[in-house]
Order: sequence, then structure tokens, then C-alpha cells
Amino acid sequence: MNHIKEQLLTIKTFTKPKAQLEQYTTPSDIAAQIVTEWKEQIIGKTVLDLGAGTGMLGIAALLIGAKKVLFIEKDKEAVRILEENLEQVALRDKAEIITSNLNLTDIEADTTIMNPPFGTRKEHADREFLDYALSHSSFVISMHKTSTLDAIVKHIQGLKARVVMVSDLSYVLEHSMEHHTKEKQAIAVSLVVSQNI
Repeated sequence: MNHIKEQLLTIKTFTKPKAQLEQYTTPSDIAAQIVTEWKEQIIGKTVLDLGAGTGMLGIAALLIGAKKVLFIEKDKEAVRILEENLEQVALRDKAEIITSNLNLTDIEADTTIMNPPFGTRKEHADREFLDYALSHSSFVISMHKTSTLDAIVKHIQGLKARVVMVSDLSYVLEHSMEHHTKEKQAIAVSLVVSQNI
């Protein structure tokens, strides 16, 4: 895991993150932890990084051995940085970048890995991402605000999928937007792993 974490430390993050899109970069240590713990669902698989941002999770999946990662991201500035990051880690040939909203029907993957909007700016944005992920892959690894966990679990079950595992993450949010008042703040985030039945 250490070599993955070290490489992820070189990943560039948002230069001007957009609050409306809830553009927060997944911490590199969490990305490394997730792909290491769930490597059986990633190594040799086609992985979907939904709302990829600058690519932290998808690149972590490539570093541990994903066959291919489909990065879906609608923000053009984020995509520009993502392109640079893929060149930096020399993994561009295993990546496909799709600049789009969640309206594609011909995407199929084995596993989705994502840090979706938590729904603090657009209500239920997190559920829209789950809907898409569970429609286009059989296994989903996603992060959610712990305060919404009960509703998220019910939503997954309502989609006729099962929750495989829930765990708490040590998630520290860096000061990156004007409305942030602290340099760093720990927020309650849960990792939710779900699977189509």
C-alpha cells in the first residue's frame, strides 16, 4: 500500500474547486486504503470512477492493477488536471476519459469506485450517483456522509442491491473553499460497499 500512497501524493488536485459541484479531492491515504482492501474487485477488472474529479480514486485503481478505468467527469478544468495526472503516473493507455453528465447508457464496468457529491448542495445527488453506479456495474465502492448512512442503505436496498460492508473513514477535509473556516476539519464519512443481487 505504501508505494501506491507515495505515487498518489503526486496527484494534482483542483486549482479552483467548485462548491456547487462539491469538488473535494479524496485524501491519498484513503484512496490507497480502499483499493488495497478491495483489490479483488479491482485487479484485472474494468473500473468506473464516477465523478472522477482529478482522478485520485481511478488512478489508485490503476496503480493496484485495474485492467482499465473509465473516468466520468463533466467539469472540463478537472478533466484537464486528470489528463496531466495520468501522464504523470504513465497510465494514460489504460484510461478512458468521458466528459459527460450521468446520462450515458452504454457504459459497463465490473466495479465502480467513487466519492460522489454528498448532497449538501443538490439534494440527493449522492443517490443519483448510486443509481447510475448500480445500473452500470455489479460492485460499488462509495463514500457518503455518515449522517445520511441510514437513508443511503435503504436506497441501495430499494435498488434491489445488497450492502456488503459499511465502515468509518478517517476523513480530513482540507481548507479549499471560501466558506471553509478551518485549515483542516475531520468529517464523519462512511465507506459503503454494495453489490447487485
